[in-house]
Amino acid sequence: MLWGNVAPEHGATVDHVAMVYPHCSAQGHGRRPLFADRKQGRATATVIDSLTPEYPLIAREAGVDGSVVIAALVCEHGNVVDEKVVRSIPMLDAAALSCVAQWKFQPTIAAGNPVAVWTEIGIHFRLQ
Repeated sequence: MLWGNVAPEHGATVDHVAMVYPHCSAQGHGRRPLFADRKQGRATATVIDSLTPEYPLIAREAGVDGSVVIAALVCEHGNVVDEKVVRSIPMLDAAALSCVAQWKFQPTIAAGNPVAVWTEIGIHFRLQ
């Protein structure tokens, strides 16, 4: 499993783990995703442009913090084409989904071809 970190800002941080998905599920094709493993030569998603989520005021005022985990499908062009909440904190989910939907990734290459990749991204909200 490969983890990456993105610099924390505004009380929220992120990390991600990638899984190879041979075809973009938005097109209705493909097999079950596999966890990326550098030792097995599988490709990983590399973030090239990310946003830090806005910490929802209502969640901050209520003292809610913690981590939301998002599964994002990154197409062969590096765009997020689908995202789902894997681990939820209801007051923080929408902010995490909205943020990740705008991320841009370097196109992932496997066996010389661009591939779609499922990436699990942890969005961490911390009260300061």
